[in-house]
Amino acid sequence: MLKTVLFGAILLSALSTGLQAQIHYQVMPSIANGQLQVIMRFKTTSGITSLQMPSWLGSYVLRNSWSSLKGISVTDNSGHPLVVDHPSGDSWSFKSTINTQVAVYYEVPLPKARFNGDQRASDSTAVHYGGLPVYLYVIGRKRERCILELVVPREWKTAAGLTAIGNSNGNPTFFAKNYDELLDNPITTGEFVEQHYEVSGKDHIIALRGPASHWVDYQKTLQMTRFVTQIESDFFGGLPYQKYVWHCWVYEAPDMAGGTEHASSVEMHLTTEEGPEVLQGMAHEFFHLWNVKRIRPRPLGPFDYTQLPKTGALWWMEGVTDYYSMLLPYRYGAWNEDIFFRHAKRQIQQVRQNPARMEVSPYDASYKISAENGNYYKVNYYPTGWVLGMMFDIEIRASTAGKHSLDDVMLDLWKLCRNDQPGFAEGEIRRLLVKYGGPHMGPLYDSWVLQAGELPVEQELAKVGLMIGHQTGQDAGTAIIVREGSTSAQQRLLAGWLRSGVKAGMVPPPAAIIPPPVKADTTLFGAYSGRYEIAEGVFFQVTCDKTELFAGLADGDATLLAPASDSAFYYPFRNATLTFGKNGKGQVTGISWSRNGLQRNLPRIGAFINSMQHGPDPRTDLTSRIRTVLQALAGGVKADDNIPGIAPSMQKEYISIGPVHGLIDIKTLDYIYSENIPGHHFTRHGGEVSQILYYKLVSQRKNTYLMVYLTPDNQVTDFDYVDN
Repeated sequence: MLKTVLFGAILLSALSTGLQAQIHYQVMPSIANGQLQVIMRFKTTSGITSLQMPSWLGSYVLRNSWSSLKGISVTDNSGHPLVVDHPSGDSWSFKSTINTQVAVYYEVPLPKARFNGDQRASDSTAVHYGGLPVYLYVIGRKRERCILELVVPREWKTAAGLTAIGNSNGNPTFFAKNYDELLDNPITTGEFVEQHYEVSGKDHIIALRGPASHWVDYQKTLQMTRFVTQIESDFFGGLPYQKYVWHCWVYEAPDMAGGTEHASSVEMHLTTEEGPEVLQGMAHEFFHLWNVKRIRPRPLGPFDYTQLPKTGALWWMEGVTDYYSMLLPYRYGAWNEDIFFRHAKRQIQQVRQNPARMEVSPYDASYKISAENGNYYKVNYYPTGWVLGMMFDIEIRASTAGKHSLDDVMLDLWKLCRNDQPGFAEGEIRRLLVKYGGPHMGPLYDSWVLQAGELPVEQELAKVGLMIGHQTGQDAGTAIIVREGSTSAQQRLLAGWLRSGVKAGMVPPPAAIIPPPVKADTTLFGAYSGRYEIAEGVFFQVTCDKTELFAGLADGDATLLAPASDSAFYYPFRNATLTFGKNGKGQVTGISWSRNGLQRNLPRIGAFINSMQHGPDPRTDLTSRIRTVLQALAGGVKADDNIPGIAPSMQKEYISIGPVHGLIDIKTLDYIYSENIPGHHFTRHGGEVSQILYYKLVSQRKNTYLMVYLTPDNQVTDFDYVDN
């Protein structure tokens, strides 16, 4: 604590004396108005001052971020307005005398969730924003120190990767050594779920917000993030920051996570079903602390924010990062060899399913991203780089009898780039591959990275006694398997490559402890089977297999439930208790879900289609009207469209969604079943649902089943594609 206070005092003293050149940003967020008010204050250094908003950051896509800014105005130190010119989309300028204190005022909208996993969004109690499109910069002055002051209610919490400093107003205030550091640090402030852990004496903050932030397993999240921090710190030999923030948008969906990396934080979308994919996503983004944010080709920093960088090394920055995000958790005991091999096989399949690999090299897929303004050019360098990382790793090990590996290349790059070095030259990866693998690695690099064509994966796998073959049993199909007759040398290389074991103090997240099951009346289980709504448009499914119940999100893994009574069950995957509720008629109406000391109700949506009795359509006129609504959705709806049978709130939502391609050219819409569900209390697009109709749909692009939701006045308020 004393060291923090002293540092803050020293820093404030420095800022007030010898470091006069600085730019002050004051941000005033309003959840109610959905706006951020921003004031920049600084002294001018020339007669004409030009301001600019970056057009890209993080993802390799140019965006018109400046278009969201509203009401830019400038005043001098007397409060007199200055004339502001707008010479181009992303730039503004004004004239003043030199050394004039000025204030620049503008507003930007708070980012709202555009889709379920929108990691950049704010919610109803917490403000979250990234530096883009919030902070303008003064052209020619990006290297100056920046101060960020947040004007927020005193009771609000704030999470930021920047250095906190004192402020006489009591507002959360932070210091950035330059504009790049300011822009690279997202902010979460307001009411959110906050957790802390320490690794190597450094504070790590987990800031959870989003629709399911109270329903994720906090303990599992903490265990996963700490484990990732420990193993990657161990690999690189320390942590390159003073504190770190996990800014997480949490939502209900099957096991998945991803995000955007920053030098002392990450913006992540995180699902409640935290399994291997979530752990791997965390490991990927955290590895970027080194490989991208610090180990980087020179075009990746300092940035020119007006155009995309040109580098051929994104296969290394993203794909090899992804390789290590699977390899390191395996190496430290998080999962077994089968999981690693299944993931490797998926990467190989992704590469080989794209015919463009025969025309575009991994280097060009990276270097030419500006040609399509997308995250890659024709060939996805994520799986391509994963496969290349594996192949180079095996080749170095095979060429040196296991003495060296790709680890040596990565760690040498870290020695070259750490301590704010300017990055590596484009040929450095090739040079280090030759250094550790031998002269033949140069031509291999030229062939695999600089030229298009098929990567010789099988040739490399054979060097460690592996092959792509057919596997029998529960996971039957094509798989990476051990070759019969592999040599002892190959076996030693394989063991060195895929060494695994738990290291002291770095324990992987443990499996849930399942309490002993209580004897329950299994004849009741069939009635619990069906679909329940855990979030709008997200199904939680319960299935019955004779005397056992399984549960999980649709499209996710089903987990065996442990009975605690005839109606209550422990759900180990989420560490939650599920209690099935019934109405006065004995019908199951929902699930009471208890977790984290909180409780919520999941309304029962209905049974599975394969258990329904198909019958004749009792309301062909209603089905005809529903078909008309679906056909309108196929073409895209507009605000002034007159669509009989659609709920106004649904029509408003689908204006922004656009055409629904799965509904184009409906050939048949066959009625299956209908169910009245008054009293279940759930809504879709703001309309209360009182009836669900089930159909078999055949269209130009779909052959599936539909659930159509009706309001009490028989208007369509939503639909879902489902299986049977």
